[in-house]
Amino acid sequence: MTETSGLSCINSPFELNLMGSIGRPQSCVEMSLSAKGEVLIRGEAVFSDYYKNPETTKNAFENGWFKTGDKAEVNADGSWKIIGRVKEQFKTSKGKYVAPVPLESSLGRNVDIEQVCVMGSGRKQPIALVVLGEGASKDRDELSQQLNTTLLSVNSELEPHEVLEHLIVVSEGWSIDNNLLTPTLKMKRDQLDQRYGHFLNADLKETLVWESELMV
Repeated sequence: MTETSGLSCINSPFELNLMGSIGRPQSCVEMSLSAKGEVLIRGEAVFSDYYKNPETTKNAFENGWFKTGDKAEVNADGSWKIIGRVKEQFKTSKGKYVAPVPLESSLGRNVDIEQVCVMGSGRKQPIALVVLGEGASKDRDELSQQLNTTLLSVNSELEPHEVLEHLIVVSEGWSIDNNLLTPTLKMKRDQLDQRYGHFLNADLKETLVWESELMV
């Protein structure tokens, strides 16, 4: 981050077992997790204030710690793993918070899934929207079996409040042109929520749902 002079964590000297993490904090900073799992950082590398913007500066710090906005986990070996952004997490009707990024990464292990977005604000359980890649099988039955297998596998790894209730195959891919991706190809979650928010209240009968069939 610019606010931390760029580098604050690194996997150096390189350790293969730290792949997938951001490495360990450098000696010029201290890092901690807030009660909500947000990465807090302080030290010589961290900036002191935003130029002529005292209000933003005040909101960016907590007891001298800079609030990065990232959610993370600390591994037993001292390395840190980013699991999403604080603003990305949502709360289910059970009052449990869900971080969507790890779930999306797990679903992405299926090579037929090109894009995925997990949502579920206000639902008992989260749901996942997926866009299939061009190379996916054209056989609907074969695809359905593969996707159901993926969903079962991913759900077996999750905490009870994270278990995905439905996998919804949407008809149109997400792009810059349809305003669902940023210029750097990141998902616009607010736009996806607007476009597909009706699924949060829909009475879906099947675990695997094809949007194209609902549109018929």
